[in-house]
Amino acid sequence: MRELGFSNKLFYYTFVGRSTFNMQLLLHLQNPVDESLLRQAVDCSISRFPEFAMTPICKGGHLYAKENQEKVVLRYEDHKPHAFATDDSNGYLFYLSYEKMELRFSWFHGLTDFRGFMVLVRTILYEYALAQGLSFTAEELESLKSTVRFSVPDFAGNEEDTFDPYRKYTRDISISGNGNMPSWASAIHEEQYGEECRELNSYEIICSTSDYLKRAKEFGASSASLLSVLVSTATFQMEEVDATKSVVSMLPVDLRPLFSSDTLVNFSDGIFLPMERNDLSLPVGTRCEKIRASMKNQIFPETFLPVMKSKVEQVRAIEETDADRLDIIEKNISLPEKGSFTPLTYALTYPGNLSLGSGLDRMLTDATVRGFARASSVIASSFKDHFRILITYRSDNPAWPNAIFKEVQSLGLDAKMQHLGRLKGDILNPESFL
Repeated sequence: MRELGFSNKLFYYTFVGRSTFNMQLLLHLQNPVDESLLRQAVDCSISRFPEFAMTPICKGGHLYAKENQEKVVLRYEDHKPHAFATDDSNGYLFYLSYEKMELRFSWFHGLTDFRGFMVLVRTILYEYALAQGLSFTAEELESLKSTVRFSVPDFAGNEEDTFDPYRKYTRDISISGNGNMPSWASAIHEEQYGEECRELNSYEIICSTSDYLKRAKEFGASSASLLSVLVSTATFQMEEVDATKSVVSMLPVDLRPLFSSDTLVNFSDGIFLPMERNDLSLPVGTRCEKIRASMKNQIFPETFLPVMKSKVEQVRAIEETDADRLDIIEKNISLPEKGSFTPLTYALTYPGNLSLGSGLDRMLTDATVRGFARASSVIASSFKDHFRILITYRSDNPAWPNAIFKEVQSLGLDAKMQHLGRLKGDILNPESFL
């Protein structure tokens, strides 16, 4: 049993219960799922991931990871929400489900971020490919070395970076913890779902990846900066934000390259990309240039160290108090009143290309990612020539996705939008680990 790292702990105090931050990856396969071979691949792979083969428990007011040797749940897809860290998931914070030619991975964000979990995904798919009799060239195997775990790593002497990077990188710094703390993205509609409702209204926009990238190149923009411009511009068109002077997209950044870290636990944080109402009069390319400059000015270790230390201090304050943990969590997961965020902020996640890499993509026809956090959010991803923009929010008003779709169409892209309906993610109840 080991204490959970600070980069993971805050999720347990802020993004659980009805506000559970649930991530899902859907893989569409070339052939129907062979359950017995997939079971073999999962069992073989999980032993290489002590970071994920765990169940959270609370002991002495602190959160710990208890080793879990049960089988990872692999169920036929029943299209129902499930509970992490219970018998429903054999105590794990993730599970797999399948249906015909589709494979779904679902996990609690407090286990890891997208980049960390993808190493487990690739490892399982690699073992599944071998079980099916597929072979890999020497060149393919070489390229997979950095993205697949072929054995259990030797963590000796590197435990802190592996399990608790926030503690490692903030231990000896004197800087105050005054960075950007996590917060809910503001609701942008007058009529929201009730506080207890965990459903998210969801729309998906699909266009050609190559066409989207071509347009970004023409504007001299990165994919993410163009996406930020499109969504922020659309948000300004909303009737209820007429008086808003600025709109901000909160974009996650993978911190591993900045700190030369190989950790698989959560190690990402957000940067904030503002667009002012006055920017709407500027050409799209100029707006992209301003957003891109803002991105470049924030992606430095010095930007995130105060944020990391703030989170460490916040977790310590929670664990050192005599207050009831459930009361603290209940306060943290309650949604703020509309208008309490200035400026208006939405969550923008861009994991980019969902390619699994050399030799593995031949098993797939498509891949999509979803996120559930009861926030107004946009997740964009691509696989081959499918570029997807997933829009989730807490209202039946279609104005926001319609405005975003209009901005995408304004680029001259052949896009389509479909309503996915009200979606509900999986849940982690705080009672299961406290």
